[in-house]
Amino acid sequence: MFALGASADSWGIDRVRAPEVWDDGIEGGNVKVAVLDTGIDDRHTDLIVRGGWNTVNNNGNYDDRNGHGTHVAGTIAALNTVKTVGVAPAAELYAVKVLNNSGFGTADSIAAGIEWAVQNNMDIINMSLGSSGLSQAVADACKIAYEEGMLLVAAAGNSGNADGIGENVAYPAALEWVIAVAATDESDNRARFSSTGQEVELSAPGVAIYSTYLRDGYTTYNGTSMASPHVAGVAALVWAQDTNLSNADLRALLQNSSEGLGYPNHYGYGMVNAVAAVAAVAESEPPEPAVNVTVETHKDFYAEGEEATITVTVTDENGAAISGLDSDAFTTDINGYDVSPEDNQYIELEADGVYIGSLQLPENDDVEYIVTVTVTDERELTGSGSVTFTHGPQPAEPTTVSVTEINYRARGRHLDVTLRLVDDFGNPVDGATVYIQLYLNGSEYLDERTGTTGSNGTVTFAYNQAPSGTYTTNVTDVTADGVDWDRDTPDNSYTK
Repeated sequence: MFALGASADSWGIDRVRAPEVWDDGIEGGNVKVAVLDTGIDDRHTDLIVRGGWNTVNNNGNYDDRNGHGTHVAGTIAALNTVKTVGVAPAAELYAVKVLNNSGFGTADSIAAGIEWAVQNNMDIINMSLGSSGLSQAVADACKIAYEEGMLLVAAAGNSGNADGIGENVAYPAALEWVIAVAATDESDNRARFSSTGQEVELSAPGVAIYSTYLRDGYTTYNGTSMASPHVAGVAALVWAQDTNLSNADLRALLQNSSEGLGYPNHYGYGMVNAVAAVAAVAESEPPEPAVNVTVETHKDFYAEGEEATITVTVTDENGAAISGLDSDAFTTDINGYDVSPEDNQYIELEADGVYIGSLQLPENDDVEYIVTVTVTDERELTGSGSVTFTHGPQPAEPTTVSVTEINYRARGRHLDVTLRLVDDFGNPVDGATVYIQLYLNGSEYLDERTGTTGSNGTVTFAYNQAPSGTYTTNVTDVTADGVDWDRDTPDNSYTK
């Protein structure tokens, strides 16, 4: 492994629009950035180093005798005490010396540096270094760090050519857990040295970048090594704005808020943009905690003496099912009167967050009922939902048609699917038009059919040369004279 920068007034901080974010008080505070490099000169007036480690010699001396790491660190978090400022001046810098004083290191020293960052709870790892060869030790360390929630940023490499041809992104930038950063000049053109390939994810300034140097000095460098810390700095700004973002969320946010520059193999998603990224955080603020309740009945009219079947779906603020509730979590009222006796039980179905209960209705004629169910979850948050239906004497004529059965029968290589329809008096429905869809193995759509029931209320659909597998039928519509379909498909499944 070797440092990816070669010596050539820093415009880069302005280009990624960091100063506009500082105006809102966002400077990257409390975000820990591990700089895996040649070390950092911790005596530099424009830098504060909070700690670190030397994996080259396995000791606590992370002093920089090369200058590369000090330059990278300044781009991330220089204080502007004297001459220059970093993208995230309040970010906390940690020096992890993984390259020797000549700018070279081993796969073991790089992997050990990543491991140190994991053990010491870093948020961001910047790796302005690279190699043309893949090290499994480094790859494994990067995978672990990403799974632990860190954001890994690395230089894409300086192996590009003037024509921008080829797949030459360096490792570790080419790994799936790492953001590969390409370099651009002041005209937003790809630096001719910047590596190209499908792994390039973001772009940032990497030509004539002015930053901190050894012995309280300052200098200008070129390289994707200089581009990578611009991205690490913007990431620190965003994470300081919203510490609840996961590393995957932050990565996607940086991608989606970048400015497109052109060919993805050259620029990835485009130029990292601090203003757009921070604004995107505000737009994606998590919803307020909530309990969402949807209440349904299996029909719109109930006759005297019938029990109403209540289906209650309970989800949280993110739409996730709230499962495991017992009946004590539910209260039910009809037209504002509590009807939650101890024997009014709600039972959770196989579908998580879906509960079913029954409700004995008062003996009133021709009444519209509004049933409201209130649910309290384990967080002591409540939510309510309502459903409206009518209740009265049994009508002289049926009003509803239901599909009560779906049966399957195999005939050699063929399959028959039979549906039975009855009205709300329990009589078979003759002459009803039934529309169905047949699925194989859960999601594979096979066919759509239409049929008409006979005098016994059944209709059979024959499927020739039916393949082996598990079949399910979904009823999409039923039309019949004088009655309305209750829009319910009974549970069904058949394995052939």
